Amino acid sequence: MKSFLQSIVLRKKILSSFFYLANASEPVLEASSKEAHHINVRRQKLGDEICCVNFKDDLIYFYKIVSMARSRVVLELVGSKKNDKKASAKISLAWAFTQNKTIEKALPFLNECFVDKLFLLPTHRSSPLRLNHERMREILINSSCQCGRADLMKIEVFDNLKDFAQKNDFAYLDFGGEQINQSHFEQTILVGPEGGFCEQDYEFFSKAQKLALPCDLVMQSSTAICALAARAMFV
Repeated sequence: MKSFLQSIVLRKKILSSFFYLANASEPVLEASSKEAHHINVRRQKLGDEICCVNFKDDLIYFYKIVSMARSRVVLELVGSKKNDKKASAKISLAWAFTQNKTIEKALPFLNECFVDKLFLLPTHRSSPLRLNHERMREILINSSCQCGRADLMKIEVFDNLKDFAQKNDFAYLDFGGEQINQSHFEQTILVGPEGGFCEQDYEFFSKAQKLALPCDLVMQSSTAICALAARAMFV
């Protein structure tokens, strides 16, 4: 009985964060050397119970460590639980290309604010960019594992502003726009690059509403999109 109660307490304690294992759900798992390293770094011990997710379903899987070495950990499934930590609203944001490191630095914040989807696209003043999709996915996995989110923010990349404008109902962030309220998050909101939009971009905004944050500061594009994400959390 004591062991059972200790297990319940442990599960409540670790539900806020978990490990990513692509094959989580199988009765017995052998963690890869990289996964084993993460488990060891977290100072888990033989016999401990850990939470694992695969980001293919909405479940958290409880595994017991039955064998442990520096580069090898064997896990045995003992149970599962549905993870309900998902966004209540489908918030989508769009961001004109900026530097890789700027985008990668903002990804965890956007993911932890439960942004459902992020569109990335070039505008006239955008920086040249070569996206590392594998690295971005790894950043999102680490973010969701740390904050307890049940899924990953989706990312879709467009080759140009014209295609994005034709396929999406969107508004854009700019000076002199209507102050943002909850109803505006029913559509995608586009944030421009450093230096803002130009005349070539405005040609595609004929049907788009101009919006503004409730301040007159000149923000970096990363600050603006993070402010939008934080505002969207209260929708």
